Amino acid sequence: MKNYSSLKCLVVDDFEISRITTGRMLESLKVQEICYAKDGLEAFELIKQRCESGDEFDFIMMDW
Repeated sequence: MKNYSSLKCLVVDDFEISRITTGRMLESLKVQEICYAKDGLEAFELIKQRCESGDEFDFIMMDW
């Protein structure tokens, strides 16, 4: 199994149960950090903050 322990992920979904389910899947893969946003605006703000601090997400999972 691959090592995902250094990855930082943002999960974006308007349905709370989907955020929870996706988060649990990522936790089972031992992803280091999982952040959540309920919509695009919240996600944009988190991404912007992270970029400004130099601590960017490694990947973003979102619904469409």
